[in-house]
Amino acid sequence: MEHNLTDKLWLFLASWFDFNSRFSWKNIGAMPDDPRLHYNRRWMEKCIGNQKEKRKLYDALRSFKRREFLQEKVFDNSKGYILSPKGKIKILRLKIKHLNRKKLKDKNWLMVLFDIPERSRKARDIFRQILHELGFEQLQKSVWVTPYDVVDELKEAIENCQLEKYAKFLLVKEIRK
Repeated sequence: MEHNLTDKLWLFLASWFDFNSRFSWKNIGAMPDDPRLHYNRRWMEKCIGNQKEKRKLYDALRSFKRREFLQEKVFDNSKGYILSPKGKIKILRLKIKHLNRKKLKDKNWLMVLFDIPERSRKARDIFRQILHELGFEQLQKSVWVTPYDVVDELKEAIENCQLEKYAKFLLVKEIRK
């Protein structure tokens, strides 16, 4: 699947933050030799080598910062960036978009139950959107089910939306209607 520049950059940042806690402008062209970043390193080196692409890349990164997907932080006298909660959700949604879902074994279902207070309405709405994107169907207002094995993505969604106190999930053998 071909990705546009923004998606490529988000996927790069996702893999970068999986292995590093911070990102800085200085190390963008000198990525570590970690084999897990091999695809992204090759793509990034091409971008850095082409002046027009390099400008687009820096503009996109500035846009991410302006839109509060990245937070500026000082590390040992050097400025860098970390993912904001909003940025973590953005990366999760991009990963979900390109997810190859497989059904759970033995015709099991994954069920999510949540009771999120009204003061967290925005997080609740985002969580519902993510559940829909993961392939969940709504049984009741706060009870959703899916036949797909998306446990890791669900855990990440609960964590990124900061809903650990309000959301639980179960593996269910049968759902009778």
